[in-house]
Amino acid sequence: MKLPPEFPEEYFEKKGNKPVKIKPYNSSYKKIAKEYQKKLDKILKPIGVKSIHKGATALGISGKGDIEFGVYPKRSQFDKTLVALINHFRGIKQLNYGFAQFTERYKGQEMEVVVINEGDYATLDKKLDSYLKRHPKIAKEYERVKTESAYSAKEYSRAKDSFMRKIIKRL
Repeated sequence: MKLPPEFPEEYFEKKGNKPVKIKPYNSSYKKIAKEYQKKLDKILKPIGVKSIHKGATALGISGKGDIEFGVYPKRSQFDKTLVALINHFRGIKQLNYGFAQFTERYKGQEMEVVVINEGDYATLDKKLDSYLKRHPKIAKEYERVKTESAYSAKEYSRAKDSFMRKIIKRL
């Protein structure tokens, strides 16, 4: 699969040197994720879109402790998806061309919902998630990479990006 463009060095520099707090995986995350996903999918149902539980908690590995979901609407559904989620979340954390991020707390946990418009990046994101779920040893290697680089947010982001680029080359 084609690699996405590399991030400019400024992207990593902006992250700073503050350590990233890594939390051990907690099995209660799966139950909370299932409950939240039902709630999220109820919001998305009128549009015909569903969410996917992804990230460290879906892989059963240590991470930042947030529970992450991906939403991948078709181009014709993207604006309606954003409106529905903005109304629910009462705002938006980040919005770039074809990408949006929402966060809220649910049962004491940080929930992160990432919306990626239909296209190459959505396909890539879903393939990466699926690959890591099917290869637990590689997911554990990903956990190790994140843990070892957590001394600095900049290095953590750089290490994650490098690891994912290696995985993309395998897809």
